This record gives sequence, C-alpha cells and structure tokens, in this order.
Amino acid sequence: MSHILAEIYELKQMIVKYEGYIVELEDAYDFIEGKYQNIQNEVYELDLAYDMTSGAEWRGFLEKTGEKMRTDMCGYTAESQEETEQFLADIMIMIENIRELIRELEEKIAYLEAQMCSLQK
Repeated sequence: MSHILAEIYELKQMIVKYEGYIVELEDAYDFIEGKYQNIQNEVYELDLAYDMTSGAEWRGFLEKTGEKMRTDMCGYTAESQEETEQFLADIMIMIENIRELIRELEEKIAYLEAQMCSLQK
C-alpha cells in the first residue's frame, strides 16, 4: 500500500508542476496579447487610416515614395500580427493539452485511491 501512496504523491506533484506551467503560459499569453492589442490599435489601424495625399509637400514623387513606405510598413505589421495571433493560438493549445494531462493524472489518482480503499477492506 505504501507504493500506492508514493505513486499518488508523485502524481500530485506532477499536477502542481503542470499547473505552474499553465500559470506561466497564461501570464505570457496576457502579456503578448496586450502588446498585440497595443500594436493593433495604436500603430496598425492608425497607419492604415493615414492619408499621405493630404499634405501639399507630399505631392508627386514624395507622395508616391511615402505611400509605398506606408504600404510596406502596413504589410510588415500585418504579417507580424498574423504570426502573433498564431503564437497566441499555439499557447492556448498548449494550455489545453496540459489541462488534459492533469485530468488524466487526476483519473489515475482516483483509480489508485479506489484501489487503496479496496485493499483496506
């Protein structure tokens, strides 16, 4: 029976470790998602909306050059934002996978506890 108790203890320690991973991933998700929203709201959307043609000094060649630079910058930002969205989705998948591992460990603990109870009878 002591080997069952030892195994239960080890499984509970694994659950604590996995829960710590979840906390770290959730903290990383919150941090990255905050930065993502900041870039989306304060840089990307404003940059897309900015009209280079309104200023007289931008007419002609400078206007075309400025517009190309803006278009390139928007493209780079959009690409980075898409990659960030995928990374955030990957974090959520990792969290769910760890939660599934925890559920499996909890089921094993319940089984071992039931086994212990049957041995005590």
